[in-house]
Amino acid sequence: MTLTTAVNDPASDPAYDPLSNQTVEFSVADNDAVAEVYVDPDFDSDGIYNWAEQPGCALLPDCDFDGVLDPDELNGCVTDPDCDDDLISDGAEIYACQLTPDCDGDGVNDVDERTKGCIQDPTCRLVDLDRDGDGILDKDELTQCVLNPDCDGDGIGDKGELPACLITPDCDMDGVGDALEQAGCVQDPLCGQARIDTDGDGLTDAFEYSIAKRCVNNPDCDGDGVLDGNEIFACMLTADCDSDGAGDKYEANKECVQNPVCVPAGMSTEEHEVGLMTDFGELLR
Repeated sequence: MTLTTAVNDPASDPAYDPLSNQTVEFSVADNDAVAEVYVDPDFDSDGIYNWAEQPGCALLPDCDFDGVLDPDELNGCVTDPDCDDDLISDGAEIYACQLTPDCDGDGVNDVDERTKGCIQDPTCRLVDLDRDGDGILDKDELTQCVLNPDCDGDGIGDKGELPACLITPDCDMDGVGDALEQAGCVQDPLCGQARIDTDGDGLTDAFEYSIAKRCVNNPDCDGDGVLDGNEIFACMLTADCDSDGAGDKYEANKECVQNPVCVPAGMSTEEHEVGLMTDFGELLR
């Protein structure tokens, strides 16, 4: 603070009275002025004010280090270096593809395209991308078949299958697997091996396959001494169908095969009730 005092000049004032004519004048000046502090509103000089930056990005002009400056990022991508999760950083993609993992919609993700020029060209063929080696390009395969050369496990490679049969091992549901069908019969249940009786038991392979695959080449699938063709179908896999202790072969008649109350010929009631006999041939030992 500065104090200045001014007094009238007695030489120019004949009525000068040092007590009554004295004038005191004060002048105050601030000697302690504080300089203003400048705060940079854009620390990283990226054109985005600090208050508008994403958390943690005020000092980083490229916050996610993807090669694209923050003000040039698409909405929602400032802190995500691969905004469409296609394994290609945003900085390596053109803007039109930064939000789309398959930019040309051809079924092949951008990262798997043969060349950069194919990323936006759906007619660009992936001549060298057949990862399961089945002769069908990945882009032309069903998703679940891309890495499986025999997608339905029927023994026929996908390349050799009819498109409708790629995921069905028995395409015509005739009980004969596609690999065992004769040419032209894969989709015809009334043709080829489906009508054959390989084991000569009186039942077609197709029907036996529907019961159990092992029955196709076994005329007595349950080993009870009765040909499958003579069995009650419900008993083809069970040697003693009614669990009465007597094998189906030794039952008195066909009706008794499924009737545990029916006593087989030559078996005593006691033996039948106890159910000890599993082979009637042992009855007389």
